[in-house]
Amino acid sequence: MAKENQSDAKSNRIALHGALEYLREGDKLIITKIDRLTRSVKELHNVASQLEDNGIGLVFLKEQIDFSTPSGK
Repeated sequence: MAKENQSDAKSNRIALHGALEYLREGDKLIITKIDRLTRSVKELHNVASQLEDNGIGLVFLKEQIDFSTPSGK
C-alpha cells in the first residue's frame, strides 16, 4: 500500500502515479478523503475519468462516495 505525505499541490505525486499504473480493470482505488487525492474539481474529474475509462472504481471513505455506483456518478 502506497502512502503519500506530500502536501504541496504541485509536487510530484509518485505514490499516486504508481497506484494508477498498478490498478487493473475491476479494481477500486479507495481514498480516505477527496482532498487527499486532488486539490481541484478539474483534477478530480480528470482522475475519475481516467479510472472509469480503465474500468477502475473510485471510493472516498469520509464522504461515502463510490464512483462505481449509479448514485456515486
